[in-house]
Amino acid sequence: MRKAAVLLIILIVFMPAALMIRGKMDRENMGKYEYTKDMLGIAVARVMKSEAVIHNFGRPIYPADRELQYTWVYIKLVNSGSTATQIEPGDFTLSIPGKTAVSYDTKATNSMQKCLKPITLEPDKQAIGVLIFPLPGSSTYSLHYNGPGGKVEKRLVID
Repeated sequence: MRKAAVLLIILIVFMPAALMIRGKMDRENMGKYEYTKDMLGIAVARVMKSEAVIHNFGRPIYPADRELQYTWVYIKLVNSGSTATQIEPGDFTLSIPGKTAVSYDTKATNSMQKCLKPITLEPDKQAIGVLIFPLPGSSTYSLHYNGPGGKVEKRLVID
C-alpha cells in the first residue's frame, strides 16, 4: 500500500515536469533546420493563430469556413547544396493530428508583404516568408514540404 502511494506521488510530481520538458524541446526543434536529400534546409521561425487577416487596405479576410482559423507559419529556408533549388509555396501543406493536410490560403497569404513567394534559392543563400493556412484550432501541427529536392516534415507546437 505504501509503495503504491509513493509511486502515485512520484507520478504526480514528475510527469508534468516531463511533459513540460518535451513541449519545450518541441518548440526549440521548430527553429532547427531539417534537410531534404538535395540539402534544402527548412525551419520555422514562428507560428501564430488568428481569426482573420487584415488585408493591406484594412479589410479583414476570413477563412471560407468560419469555424476555421488562420495559422501563420513563418518559414526559414537555406540552400546548403551545390545547385540552385526552386521553391514554390504550393510545395508546403499543414496538418493537425488526425486531419488531412491543407494547402495555404492564397488570398490571405498574398495580402502580406512578407509572404513566401516562388523563388530560386541559390547555394549558400537564405530566405524567409509566411504562409497562412485555414485549419481548426490546435496546439500541435505538422508542416510538410514535398518539393523537387525531397520531403521534410516538421512538428510545430504553439502555446
